[in-house]
Amino acid sequence: MGDKHLYYYTIDNVKLRTIIRPLDKDVALLYGGFGCQFAIVSNATKAGNDQFRFRGKSLSPQQFYEARIFGRGYEVRWLSHGRGDRCGKAVWLCDNEDGGPQSVTGNDWGEAAKKLYLECYDQDYLLWGKPAEEERDDVTGQRWTRLREFRIDDLWVPCAREADKRVFLRTKEYLGVEDDYGNVGVLAECLVELCCKPEKAEDE
Repeated sequence: MGDKHLYYYTIDNVKLRTIIRPLDKDVALLYGGFGCQFAIVSNATKAGNDQFRFRGKSLSPQQFYEARIFGRGYEVRWLSHGRGDRCGKAVWLCDNEDGGPQSVTGNDWGEAAKKLYLECYDQDYLLWGKPAEEERDDVTGQRWTRLREFRIDDLWVPCAREADKRVFLRTKEYLGVEDDYGNVGVLAECLVELCCKPEKAEDE
């Protein structure tokens, strides 16, 4: 079996709006001055602008200083430089060379940097709050579920509500050698998808 690599493609001084243009319907985890929230990338609105959708509302990319976008075998990360020109640095991560940005965007992000990894593990993180209700975005058809917990604010997630199931955020954790002494650590943890499943496995 051949070596396994994690591929990093990078673009600097780019706006978030430009990055999301080819990523229609991907899930985004967004960070802004108000906090953190999920959204869906959408370029199917009447205005034709590349933007995010949250529970039937449009969100401008200009509101956010950090984004993690995922859903089709890759994760795209963008972080603002904070200079006021709304530009930042974007990184495209994938573990398959065929899943690079050229396969989705049609654009060449340049040559990928590669890191050799030893193992890859799936991780499921239980999101705080139990499914309480569901809404539908009439523009995109996306279903949104509200997670409720009395001790914290509500969290809306872009997935359909399923009876007797909780919502999890699935990631992939890549382990590899970090230094010249052979120490193994986490090279990267990439967001994969939101999924619904019972809180405890049936055999537990």
